[in-house]
Amino acid sequence: MITINKFVKECILPNFDGFGYQKSVLFKAPIGDILSGFYFEKVKNHFYIWCFFQPMFIPSKSIYFTFGKRLGQSAKKFIVDELKTLEKKNEIIEEMNKHMMLLESINNASDFYHYFKKSKESFNTSEGLVLTSCFMNQTHADQDLLELINKIELLQESNAHLNPSILEISKQLYHSNQKERKELFELWRLNTLKELGLSKWAAAQ
Repeated sequence: MITINKFVKECILPNFDGFGYQKSVLFKAPIGDILSGFYFEKVKNHFYIWCFFQPMFIPSKSIYFTFGKRLGQSAKKFIVDELKTLEKKNEIIEEMNKHMMLLESINNASDFYHYFKKSKESFNTSEGLVLTSCFMNQTHADQDLLELINKIELLQESNAHLNPSILEISKQLYHSNQKERKELFELWRLNTLKELGLSKWAAAQ
């Protein structure tokens, strides 16, 4: 039986110029401040495809989908056993191509920030946007950070699902100067790329 990795490498990747593939992620290469592309999420005997964006300068040990969505109507699932067929390949490529214009339009932190700032914010998206505004050195970044810190501290006791590292990261940034922030973000970017196994595809900074 063909595996998802083999299917993506042999049948999907050749149709997307300028993309790389590693650990279930088909991504735009080289990778700058924002990782963007498609994630093939295997669940039992089927898989879903996500289109997603993830800031590399926010520390993470995994791919997450705060800034992403599953493709297809009703988040369509594809059965692993059907992967060999040409029909399935063409269907998947067609579905992915529907999102290429968006992927091509978001090339850096500013594109990312201004696109998602227009969307309906959840608490998680708000966290990502505040940290991105700090990365961009926006004039309201310090105020945004302070508000985020206060919100997290208020919610922390009542919500076990909050990510404690975001509070630590936000405080580090809030108490640092611009030079220190730049160094922190670069360190986090390199560490995140390493954790995701994507270092060799990193763009020169």
